[in-house]
Parts: sequence; structure tokens; C-alpha cells
Amino acid sequence: EADAAAAAALALAVETVDVVSRRRMRLERLPPLVQLSLRGWSRLGVLQVGCASLARLNVSQCTVLSLLVVRAPLLSSLNASGCRTLGEVFLGRCAVLRSLNLAQCKALHALRAPAAARLDTLNLFGCRVLPPESLTPLLHTSGAALRQLNMNGCVGTIDLSEATVRRLCPHLVQLDCQGRKAKY
Repeated sequence: EADAAAAAALALAVETVDVVSRRRMRLERLPPLVQLSLRGWSRLGVLQVGCASLARLNVSQCTVLSLLVVRAPLLSSLNASGCRTLGEVFLGRCAVLRSLNLAQCKALHALRAPAAARLDTLNLFGCRVLPPESLTPLLHTSGAALRQLNMNGCVGTIDLSEATVRRLCPHLVQLDCQGRKAKY
């Protein structure tokens, strides 16, 4: 019964916001949600989420998403893979984030997650324009916990050496930094 009430409240919040703007969605003060999937929303351009109980967020394949702002202290997993127009990701108060999948976010140029000290899996496969200035602060923050890092195809990070990555992330078990040289 509580789940049904939460789902109804979320549906009302989404419906209300969607009527106002089909491209921008701001979800604040949501009912207690543990998981939210907006996978494949084709008109969603900007998403701001603030939810104290949210643990898993899936916005993968949102083809026009350009800005993602998340404030969720219990967020442990975020999947935004395949959001090819996603340029900016800001993760505030996400202190328990363990898995971040931004694979094939080809426009990603700004990534901030200042509280992500527990991040152990980071997938940046195909984030072609992500500069070292956006990645290095995250590696400083989460480096001690990071176990898996995929930077394959991150052409913009070519100035960030593999030795530097290994120094910042001493417990890496899996590192893929192939394909960082421009092929065109």
C-alpha cells in the first residue's frame, strides 16, 4: 500500500513537471524511492533529482539529455550510458556512490562528484571529449576505493598518463585506457 502511494505521488510529480516542460524535469522532495528508471526518455534534456532515499538511478539511452544534476545521499548506482548528448554531470551529496556508468556519453565535458569517495567502478568508455581537468579531481576523491576504471576511447584524457592514473588509484584491479589516441 505504501509502494502504491509512493508510485502515485511520483506519477503525479512527473506528470506535473512534464506538462510544464517536456525537456526539463526537476524531481525534488520525492516520496521514498529506492530505484528510479527513466531509461530511454527521448525528450528529456535536463534532469535534476533530489531524493533522500534514492539508491539506484537509470537514465541510460536518454538521447537528448544534456545536463544531469543529482543530490541523493544514498545513491549507490547511476547508469547514464548511451546518453550521447550528455555534456555535464553534477553529483552532489552522493557519498555512498559505488558504480558510475557514463559509457558512450560522447559529449561529456564536465563531471563533478566531490563526495564520491566510495566509488569502486567507473565506466567512461567512449567519453571522447572528457578533459583531464574534469576527471582528475574525481580520481583524487575516489582513487583509494576505485577498483575498475574504463577509459577506453577517452581521447580527451590523453594527457593523463597511465602512471598518473595508477598512482591516484593504487587499488585498481582492472584498468582499460586503450583507444585514447585520436583515430581520425
